[in-house]
Amino acid sequence: MKSMIKGPINHSIETLTKHLNALHCDKNPEKQKRAPAKLTNDISQIHLLCYGDVDKIPNAEHATKLVYKLLDPKENLFMKLTNNIKYLEFDAKKQTSDILNYVIRRCNKNKSHCYINSKTDRNGHNPIINVLFDQFSCFKIIKLTNICQSIHFKIHSYEHHIA
Repeated sequence: MKSMIKGPINHSIETLTKHLNALHCDKNPEKQKRAPAKLTNDISQIHLLCYGDVDKIPNAEHATKLVYKLLDPKENLFMKLTNNIKYLEFDAKKQTSDILNYVIRRCNKNKSHCYINSKTDRNGHNPIINVLFDQFSCFKIIKLTNICQSIHFKIHSYEHHIA
């Protein structure tokens, strides 16, 4: 008989799934509006399961189970996370990036490369790869813009100081 109490992995996956679905719930705009904040909490819990924190060492068995749930082709949570990263709050974006990195770096153990490859269509289009490249390009542009603004500010301050 199954326990009535859900483990941290099942609970995290269920709430993540629920809030990812709410993100695109056109029937209930209020739910849709609250979804990013709730996803931030869900992703934080998943990040904690993978990486732990100062007070808690991650449980390798829990992390492994979590990764397999994220890579489950029935739920496609890994793909949903990558496709919805643009809707997340800033901290959730960073933690999602860490989670995706955690999964991909351990591809020899969890076969994430097989999952990602299975999403490639006949024309060679892979939505996961495309989103990851798009997000990388977006962050790179933002970073370059910030660097350019910083350089411009420093030059302007230097010219003002000399004059």
